[in-house]
Amino acid sequence: MIAWAADGYHPEEIAAVLDLREDNVRANLHKARRALTGLLGDES
Repeated sequence: MIAWAADGYHPEEIAAVLDLREDNVRANLHKARRALTGLLGDES
């Protein structure tokens, strides 16, 4: 999912392709971003 989001897909598009609820996709993307931030560090 995170790769699709990085490629510019919106959560509603990802949800439709994967046959998931949009709120689940948004939650998974949030968790993935938080995990990546922890691994890579906050570079802002």
